[in-house]
Amino acid sequence: MSKKPLGKDKFGVQKVMRVKDYFGDATGQFALNAMSTLVGQLTYFYTDKVGMAAGGAIATMFIVCKIIDAFTDLIMGNIIDHTKPGKEKYRPWLLKAGIPAGIVMVLMFTVPKIGDVGQIIYVTITNILLTAVLYTAMAIPYNSLMTVRTNSQEERASWEHGEQRPVMWQV
Repeated sequence: MSKKPLGKDKFGVQKVMRVKDYFGDATGQFALNAMSTLVGQLTYFYTDKVGMAAGGAIATMFIVCKIIDAFTDLIMGNIIDHTKPGKEKYRPWLLKAGIPAGIVMVLMFTVPKIGDVGQIIYVTITNILLTAVLYTAMAIPYNSLMTVRTNSQEERASWEHGEQRPVMWQV
C-alpha cells in the first residue's frame, strides 16, 4: 500500500514530512536539550554537592571548555562537509557519539575525591569530552539533517521552530 502524497507547500515544493518524521525529530531534539540542561546544572552540582570552590576555577573551566567547543564546532562542520554525500551522511555520527556521550555524562556526575587540583582536571576533561567533542559530534549532524530531509522551506520552518500544524500532517 503506497502512502498518499502530502501535496505541495506554498512555494510549490513537494512535502515529504509525516507525523512519524516530526515525532522522530522531536525525540532527537529532546535528547540534545536534556544534555544541555544537565550541563547547565553543573555549576550547582560542582559547588553544592561535590564541594568544589565556587571561585574562579569552575568559571575558568567552563570558559576553557566553551573556547575549545567553538573550534570543535568548526572542525565537526568540516568533517561533515567531507563525509560521503546523501541521507546517510549524518547518521553515522549520531550513532557513534550517542553511547559515549551517555557514559561521559555519568562520569561528569561522579567526581572522585582526588584533591582540588585533581577534581578540576577531572571535571575539565569530562566537560570537554561531552560538550566540545561528543555533543558537537551529535548536534552538528543532527541540525544539518533537515537540509537533506526536505526541500520544502515550509516543512523546514515548522521543524526548526517547533510549530505544530496538525491539519497538514498525514500519517
